[in-house]
Amino acid sequence: MAAKRRAYGTGTITDLGNGRWKLIVSLGTDPLTGARRRPTKVVHATSRTDAQRQLNSWHAELVDHRVDRSNVTLGQLLDAYFAARPGMSPTTAAESARAAARYLPEHLARQPLKRIGVYELDSLYRHLEAAGGVCRRRKNRCDTIPCEHGGGAPLAAATVIRFHHDIHAALEQARRWQWITTNPADLVTLSDVDEAEIDVDPDEVLPLLAHLHDLPRDTAETGFGRRRDAGGRLLPKQAGDPSPLPAFVDLLLATGARPGEVCAFTYGQLDLDRHVGDEARPQVKIDASIARGRGGATRKQTKTKKARRVVLDAYTVDVVRRRRTDWLPAALAAGIPLDDLHVFPSSTDILKPIRPDVIGRLFAQARADAGVSNAITMRNLRHLVASLLAEAGVHPTTIAGRLGHSAVVLLNRYAHILDPGNAAAAGIVNKRLGRSG
Repeated sequence: MAAKRRAYGTGTITDLGNGRWKLIVSLGTDPLTGARRRPTKVVHATSRTDAQRQLNSWHAELVDHRVDRSNVTLGQLLDAYFAARPGMSPTTAAESARAAARYLPEHLARQPLKRIGVYELDSLYRHLEAAGGVCRRRKNRCDTIPCEHGGGAPLAAATVIRFHHDIHAALEQARRWQWITTNPADLVTLSDVDEAEIDVDPDEVLPLLAHLHDLPRDTAETGFGRRRDAGGRLLPKQAGDPSPLPAFVDLLLATGARPGEVCAFTYGQLDLDRHVGDEARPQVKIDASIARGRGGATRKQTKTKKARRVVLDAYTVDVVRRRRTDWLPAALAAGIPLDDLHVFPSSTDILKPIRPDVIGRLFAQARADAGVSNAITMRNLRHLVASLLAEAGVHPTTIAGRLGHSAVVLLNRYAHILDPGNAAAAGIVNKRLGRSG
């Protein structure tokens, strides 16, 4: 017997037979996520009238919950905020949501927003710095502040500040949604964190670069056409397999770009034949980054949300030209305009870019094979670029422009390298006072 459906003003009822009824309520578009809200449930009812009564009751309950914002809790706000992801990539939203679940005590998550004030946030941050958000004697978190077990692991002030930024942004969004009138996170007291000075010794990187130089470089045949077993499943990469990593690191060092930005490079962004007058000025336009999303690679804006152009040297231009020649036949076969082809396509789909986490795993394996310390990361290679440019006397504004840094961040991190006058000042005072050694 076919299921009978009947629409009512409060929703839709479907007779599933055997006393079971499917109820669907349409609540329109959710203002938080933009998704349609059509909650569904199956109930037992003795008749259609009984099913309609249950539908009416459920509809009233949902509508009351939908329009009543006065009792929204901090936990509900964070759920809504990370679902809407205003200005965040899927990866950042997921990481922030995990941090909130890890560090926010249950009793605060259940508090209505109107009861969250500066004192509550200050107390939370001091607790995280003193005892941490994760109790060593429990797998998840404690419901009390301070931890009643006395076993919480302290968090670094920088970690607490990152967590505060998420709380502040969520509360600011709540203010825009008119759930609250003021943002209590504006007035909290945060611990001072000195920007760490970064030093990377080039000699520690040279063994890794020598190892990468010996790796075979991937082509359309060896990179996109990875080996598969008899069932068609991809076989795991093995040591000595052709790899995109050598060329990837070449571009990383030449541009100082973030790994996600290099993943986003397409040949259309690379102007290898550009000239200014009679001088060759090949360059790459960096205006996007790749992040790992639920559906795979996701293209997003750069971290600073600004595009920049970086001039390339002759060695890097040769690397890109060879790579473009190797991958051109595959692009033609797939019907992709060369300008749209990613410089580093996914090994499973030429239409998609490689993800930073995939490159990260290849880098970790190469680092282990080269016997290099785990302290050397792709991020450290970016710092190495900044250090070498600074030591060569390149102006801080130029370095910041190439790396996509703000000048303030650059000066804080590399002040010990960017200040050549510091060495010149040594001994001046004693020499003037006649006390030179």
